[in-house]
Amino acid sequence: MRSYRISYKSHFHEHSEYGHEDVEAASETDALKAFVEGRLFDVDHIEGYDGPEPTTLADVQPSRLKSWWEGDWLIVLRAIEETDMVRCPVCHGYGEVHREVVQRLLHAASR
Repeated sequence: MRSYRISYKSHFHEHSEYGHEDVEAASETDALKAFVEGRLFDVDHIEGYDGPEPTTLADVQPSRLKSWWEGDWLIVLRAIEETDMVRCPVCHGYGEVHREVVQRLLHAASR
């Protein structure tokens, strides 16, 4: 499994904020699919789609999805990138560390 960071921008009227979510997946496509499945519940909420509009959620190709509505918030995908950073197991996710550091910590703890 690889780690992917999916960046997005949320808009609510004049207010906007940037965010990201880290997803563990086998590929970039699988990461986008996992990210979208947890946030998009109705094709009627899709705002931007690159291609013919899907008629069911099963028809949605995550790589073509550009933006959608979550309640009153418009979510716009900005980027997806593979990352070596993961949530810190020591502080339970409040910080980020390189995957290699986590492996060393876990190895040392198992001794």
